[in-house]
Amino acid sequence: MAIYFKDGFYHDDFGGFVPKGAVEISEEKYVELLEGQAKGKQIIGDSTGNPVLVEPQPSPAHELKEGEWIISPSKLTALLNEQRAAVWEKIKQNGTIIYAVACM
Repeated sequence: MAIYFKDGFYHDDFGGFVPKGAVEISEEKYVELLEGQAKGKQIIGDSTGNPVLVEPQPSPAHELKEGEWIISPSKLTALLNEQRAAVWEKIKQNGTIIYAVACM
């Protein structure tokens, strides 16, 4: 049984589908990757297509570059603005509740 990786795992048992460009990995590597994933890591393909474990993506705005999650200044600004807006909405909602209780 051979195991392959290309944005997921594939086995060639019984003529199973293996996508073009998939890389073959050992059973030991397969187990290592699954154990890492069970501990919260993310499995991705490196620049050569080989599967590696990385920390989970911090936010949808982050991009993986050379094994490190980065965020561009413009995406960081947008992310912070979204978070500020969400916090402000919670403050407004809770403020209304607090005001209503205080006026009773």
